[in-house]
Formats: sequence, structure tokens, C-alpha cells
Amino acid sequence: MSDIASDEIHEFLEFSRCFSFSGADVQLLVSPVVYVLMRGEEAMYVGMSVQGAHRPFDPLHHVLRKKIQVTDKLLIWPVKDGACAREMELELIWRLNPAWNSRETRRQPRLVALKREDSGVRVDAMLVIDNAEHDLVSS
Repeated sequence: MSDIASDEIHEFLEFSRCFSFSGADVQLLVSPVVYVLMRGEEAMYVGMSVQGAHRPFDPLHHVLRKKIQVTDKLLIWPVKDGACAREMELELIWRLNPAWNSRETRRQPRLVALKREDSGVRVDAMLVIDNAEHDLVSS
């Protein structure tokens, strides 16, 4: 039996600074993602990963580990698949022109629209490229 009383453990679990994820959140965070590091209102870096949110949180990330500050924000969008992630990443790099992305990743935009459709409980987003719709989140 532990030296810590059961009520102390419950208090720790309830009031400690932790992140809480539902099973659905975990499923989305291990799916392909696109992420943007924001510094204030400016996008500093856009990236993608087919292995989920592991990439932007990797302590060996080639950009983020050296440059992220405590006031920065990391935005993460789960997407349907790797192809959609790559298209969205390229589109955001083109449109946001983040300072830390290489110039080799820039190309003409193909994005027609970014639609948001209210489906009751959560808002699903859809990327429309060349008139073909790509779900941004797994159904």
C-alpha cells in the first residue's frame, strides 16, 4: 500500500496541472495532422505529420525545439490522410508565408475554399482543392 492516502491521490488527479484527452481525442491526435506554430498573430512555422501529433511535440524537431517560446501557440488539425495533410500544409505555407519554413516548399495555391459545416456536436472542417473535397477530420 502506498504512503499517499487515497483522498490525496484523488486531489492530485483533480487539481494537478495535467492535460486530459478523451479516447476520441487520442484517436484524432494519432491520425495525420497539420500544425501551425503561432507567435502572436503571425504564423511562424507550418508542418504536417502522418504519425499524428508526435511530430510537433518531438524534442528533436528540427525547427520547433530551437525556436519555440513560452508565449507561442501550437494549432493542430487532425486530417483524413497523409495526402490531405501534405496538401493542407503546402497551402498554408503558401498563404501564411511562415518565416521558418524553407522557400522550397512554396508553390502556387490550389485551395478553392476552407469550409466549416456545423454537424451538431462538433464543427467539421473540409479542405476543398481543385473542386475535390477532403475531410479534415476522420469520421
